[in-house]
Amino acid sequence: MTDRRPALDGLRAVAVAAVVAYHLDPRLLPGGFLGVDLFFVLSGYLITGLLLREARNGPVDVIAFWIRRGRRLLPALLLMVAAVAVAVRHWEPAGLWADRRGDLIAALCYYANWQDITAPLSYFTQTAAPSPLRHMWSLAVEEQWYLLWPLVLLPVHRRRPRPATAATLLAVLAAASALIMAVTYDPGNPIRAYAGTDARAQELLIGAALALVARRAAGARLVTPFALAACAGLMLLVHDAAPFYYRGGAALASVVFAALIWGVESAPDTPVARLLATAPLRGTGRVSYGIYLWHVPVIAFTPHALPWHLSGAGTAAVAVAVTLLLATGSYLLVERPVLRGRPRAACRTGTRFVTAAVAALAACATLAVTATTYATGYQAQQVDAARTAGEHAVAAGSATGAICPDTTSICVRTLPEGTGRTVAVVGDSIARSLDPGIADLAARNGWGYVLAAHNGCGLTGLLNTDGAQPKPFMRQCAAQTPARIRRLLDEHRPDLVIAYSRWELITHLTPSGERVEPLSSRWKADVHEHLRAFAQTVTRAGAKLVLVAVLPLVPAGPDCLRDPAPPACSAAPDPLTEATNRIYAAVRDEVPGVTLATLQESVCPGGTCRPIVDGVLLRVDGLHFSADGARWFVARMAPLLAPGD
Repeated sequence: MTDRRPALDGLRAVAVAAVVAYHLDPRLLPGGFLGVDLFFVLSGYLITGLLLREARNGPVDVIAFWIRRGRRLLPALLLMVAAVAVAVRHWEPAGLWADRRGDLIAALCYYANWQDITAPLSYFTQTAAPSPLRHMWSLAVEEQWYLLWPLVLLPVHRRRPRPATAATLLAVLAAASALIMAVTYDPGNPIRAYAGTDARAQELLIGAALALVARRAAGARLVTPFALAACAGLMLLVHDAAPFYYRGGAALASVVFAALIWGVESAPDTPVARLLATAPLRGTGRVSYGIYLWHVPVIAFTPHALPWHLSGAGTAAVAVAVTLLLATGSYLLVERPVLRGRPRAACRTGTRFVTAAVAALAACATLAVTATTYATGYQAQQVDAARTAGEHAVAAGSATGAICPDTTSICVRTLPEGTGRTVAVVGDSIARSLDPGIADLAARNGWGYVLAAHNGCGLTGLLNTDGAQPKPFMRQCAAQTPARIRRLLDEHRPDLVIAYSRWELITHLTPSGERVEPLSSRWKADVHEHLRAFAQTVTRAGAKLVLVAVLPLVPAGPDCLRDPAPPACSAAPDPLTEATNRIYAAVRDEVPGVTLATLQESVCPGGTCRPIVDGVLLRVDGLHFSADGARWFVARMAPLLAPGD
């Protein structure tokens, strides 16, 4: 953007600020995700206008257009992807690396939206933090637009249709795209409708139609304030979980954004346009691309990088400051020099730039693969075994040699000897990974053992979500978990129930569809209420309940498995884990018959959690227990499981 169109820089600033606020906490701006829609409309408008202006002066060089887009977008992307690859290696558990490798390559090759739609999501990814590249789907849609749109627009333009005729055709195509979004919308898993290029084309096409028909008009002075008010209303009221957005809401928002763009372009002297053209917004708009690139990775990794714990607001403030610093540095030191043809050895001509870009992409892809590849065959074997155990089934311990696949609702592992007691395990795949330890303990004591933990299912029946809408399995867990636990208690009458789950730490939805973010007051109240109800259900059935305090995730990279001493191989109890365990403690105090198994001092000696303790690899992927780790952990929990305690 140039100073001749400062109000559009301001609109970019508004769009990126909305998206950042939404990713920091959707409660700040429920419709902040619409900032992406505004970006799409702006892109359709600006790129179409640029191509049409070039076409008036002769044939458009499409290759040169693509090279200019590459100069503008690739340098900052490569820098960000390289930084994320290094951060993943140092700060994320090895169980995530395979998924992150796919994210990194998809970001580099601009197919991240289809990666999100088609790639299966591992259980570990679902229970860990969201991907630091989860925002790259929108840039993939834009790049696919930049690639295809000139090939569609320019042949049509050569036939010189009337602007109104061309705009009508684009409106029809936009309506078809909106229909695709509505038809492909699945309330249980809306990612296809949300991220599909064909479903999102409506916003770009509406912007393109505006570029064809936009003319200065006196009516813009009246339209602009109403369009701005409508934009504010949409961002305050529209939710990405609501069917309205997928059934016409996205098209409506795009039309409102187009009206606002037309208003500030046609009447640059109105109060709204002058506000958008103020220096802070104009400057933010110029670096908005870098802000969008960096904000999600910074939000994801700030808690890992900080040497101290901050409140949620403090962490958010640090993340915003670091994002602005990185975006500004990227713009001044990388993006602007490349746009101006520096370094000359790589950027002087289009051919040189293409050669340099291909080499840089190859180098960045190599870094991404290397950073997310296990260093030793031993580690690959261990991590793959843990992922398989978490995703498919839990191998039995030494008691029977049987297997309890996760498709089995309630699996009887062993029967009690004589009138011996029965122990049951409930929770998620972490609870399932404790199986070798529980099976050995039950065999030694002659106990019956029932495994009723399920991958992806917590304890409470809360409806979790990791995106715009819950995945189908999340809805199944929310619906089936309370009934499964009730059936366990009624049919198997366990004397002891051991419960372990991380799903209560994840974002959940209220019955009305409102997102409840971790650490919020509503989250604390909901988790407390549902955990207390779960505990009362168990204890009123006559069982003793042992809640296993949640353990922090720990790094499990190859270096950490060889030598867990370096600081990068350790983790301290984080605020979310501590808040959850405080809720557990409150439930223990409120419900008779509940014991809290707090093994932090054993697993995290001296307040530092590592993957290897006492020479035993406890959690090979930073989350699930290895077989030896399960036996080590259960042995230390055993005193709390004795009858009469």
